[in-house]
Amino acid sequence: MKHLATFCAVSAFLGLPYALKVVAPVLEPYPAIIFPSGHSKVDINDTDLTYSRVALVGFDKDTLAEKQLEPRAFLKPIPTQYLTYLAKNEFGLEADRNETIHFRYLSFPPRTFERRKPSQEEIGEMKQWLREKLIEQNCSGERFIIRRSKTTISTETGETIKREIHSEKTIALN
Repeated sequence: MKHLATFCAVSAFLGLPYALKVVAPVLEPYPAIIFPSGHSKVDINDTDLTYSRVALVGFDKDTLAEKQLEPRAFLKPIPTQYLTYLAKNEFGLEADRNETIHFRYLSFPPRTFERRKPSQEEIGEMKQWLREKLIEQNCSGERFIIRRSKTTISTETGETIKREIHSEKTIALN
């Protein structure tokens, strides 16, 4: 009986977050028991594989040439697996976005939730933090780019077949 009670308690503890993630990923509680599965899915077929990537690009403080930012250093102390979500929300600087939750396996209609709007003080603090992170990487603290791209690689040769930029968003910090 003791083992059955332990089994039920552990199943509830692990099963509830998993069930919420299966029904609607945005409902997954934080911190969850389920570990991150990576930043994106990889599409694989017989000849190639395709993956998406989010990159942060700054501007060199001396030459103003584009410079790829190192995500680990830029986000520290935030884990890099959150880059995709932070970029999607423009690091919290985009105040007028609403979130729509689509339930995968249930017949509930999609629900739209209004996001909490950051105050001007919070936006100012975030811009200052981002400026400092850019300056740490020898970049101008005025702006940076969030760049989303897709890369296709041949599974036979390992060479990049195609790299295309899907979107770029310049974030001004002044």
